[in-house]
Amino acid sequence: MLLGLLVIVGTLTQMRVRNQSIEDLAHVIGMNRLRAAYIELDPGLERFLVTSPHDDDAGMWQTYNHLMGTTARRQLLASSGAFIAFVNIALTGAFAGLAALALDAPGPVVGVVAAVAGLVFLVFSVVTGIRRFQRIMRPYVPTSLSSPVQGLTERRDEVFHRTDRQDA
Repeated sequence: MLLGLLVIVGTLTQMRVRNQSIEDLAHVIGMNRLRAAYIELDPGLERFLVTSPHDDDAGMWQTYNHLMGTTARRQLLASSGAFIAFVNIALTGAFAGLAALALDAPGPVVGVVAAVAGLVFLVFSVVTGIRRFQRIMRPYVPTSLSSPVQGLTERRDEVFHRTDRQDA
């Protein structure tokens, strides 16, 4: 029973950390835009910045990792969200295994049930996280690109062309 409660609390914590990560991203975008405005006012300021003045994908990653470089995998695996997800995966597997054990399942079945439950939680966490990020970023169009090509996705290119046609 206690393990089930830990799974619920862990899942809620994981959801809260995911929400906070999205809020952090919004603040990164806003600060990058402010830095871009400062540089428009005085281009000489750019040499003093340690984070990006661009709000595209490359600029956001540069701001998140301004001293280490753009290492998305390392950033993701070292995040609080990933750590909490891995703990939740283990707790879910343990809970499912104990439930199978309580139903007098043989040892190998308990192991399989625990492994499958953990994998299901992993897949669920990854899929919901990716979908949420994509849903939030889908309508987003950067205002300041790192370069004409870098960070510009096809979706954003379509938005720019659509905007050009509306202005004509």
